[in-house]
Formats: sequence, C-alpha cells, structure tokens
Amino acid sequence: MNESISIEHKIQYFSVTGEPTQRESRAGKKVLVTRGLCTYAMPRKCPVCGGPMDMHDHLHVRIQDYELLGHISILDVQFHRLSCRFCNHKVTQEIPFRSRSHMLTRRLEERVCRRLNQGSTIKAASISLCIHPAVVKEIDRQRLKRMAFLAHPPMARYIGIDEFLLHKGHRYATVVTDLERRTVIFLEAGKKKEQAEHFIARMGPSWMKHVEAVSMDMNAQYDSAFRERAVDLNIVLAS
Repeated sequence: MNESISIEHKIQYFSVTGEPTQRESRAGKKVLVTRGLCTYAMPRKCPVCGGPMDMHDHLHVRIQDYELLGHISILDVQFHRLSCRFCNHKVTQEIPFRSRSHMLTRRLEERVCRRLNQGSTIKAASISLCIHPAVVKEIDRQRLKRMAFLAHPPMARYIGIDEFLLHKGHRYATVVTDLERRTVIFLEAGKKKEQAEHFIARMGPSWMKHVEAVSMDMNAQYDSAFRERAVDLNIVLAS
C-alpha cells in the first residue's frame, strides 16, 4: 500500500493510505493531514472468556507529528475496536506510536524533551515545534519528574552555572548544567552565593573532584563560592 505514496513517514505500525492533503487550522496556519491505518496486532481471542473476537467499529484519531514540507503535520489514524462474540467484551486497538498523555506522536514528544534538555524555554519549544505551550509545559513537568539523575547525576568534567528569570518581578533561579551532556544537574530558586554553595555541598567532594572547570558569567557571588569551596577548579568567566 505504501509503494505508491511519495512521502513516507517511517513510523512503525502506521500504514499510509493517501498523499497528504492541505488544510487550514483554526489559527489560520497551513496543516498537512495524512490518512493511514494503525497496523498494530490485536487479540484474536477474548482476554476474558477466550471466545473469538469480531470487528465492532472503525475509529479515527488525529495526532500531531514532525513538521512535513515546512508545515504542521497531522496523522489521521484509523484504528479498530473488537468485540467478543460470546461475552461482548470489547478491546480497542493500541496505537503504539501515540504519546500516552498527549495527541502527539511519541517521536515528537521526544523531540520536545530533547529541546528542553538542551536549554530551550517552554515558549521557544512551543513556537519552533508548533505545539500549544500548555502541552509543552506538561511534557516538561513529566520530564523533570523522570530526572532521577538530578539527585545523583553522573560525573561531569565541565559544568556551567547561570541564573535565569523565573517570573516577572525579578524572581530568579540558579541552574547548573553538564556542558558535555547538555543536561541540567541542579536547580534552585535564587541567584546568590548560597545557591552555588548548596550545589557544591549537595554534590559532595567525591563528585566535585572529577570536575575540571566551571563556566559562569561575571557573577561575583558564584565566583566567590567556587573559589572558597572548590579551590582546585578552573573558573572560566564569560563576558
């Protein structure tokens, strides 16, 4: 079926049934909609009574995917619901490439996480990927929950420390990143010397001895904390 389609999405268990068609979103943006079938296997026997399963209904769902030809890409996915011939138990076909929490493909959700891991703001990720900021914010919240390494991050050679604006009204937070892995390893409200000291104390001497250099801007308080508590560290000041 896919042999005649000129644009491939390369999504496992998604079989394209037609060329993308152009639509216009409520916001006036051009959207390309691709129709296709979910081909993920379904049970032939009822999980409740073991009886045969018959086709009960055809369903559709629209899922946002990577941009296509410079436009927002929507997959119009047809999937099925089966019903047991004996006990009437119904089973809905799983769509393995759909996010568990959002109407996005998993690979698009993973791209959002990568952008956030690399330091992108929620607003920037929302604009660049054409995803509602509330969805990006929820993905970010779940991403941070999964970051067990924030409590015990892997050893790092080069780190960076900086402040960023939390809210309007001069409320700031301090962030420390692993510059090689491009991941956040410490977050705390405030932008004073205490935040740098809390980071050093939390990591402990055995972790800090593996750090070769720390990059920071002309923040005298951060500089003072590292010079006092991590004397063997090279400090790189960025203008």
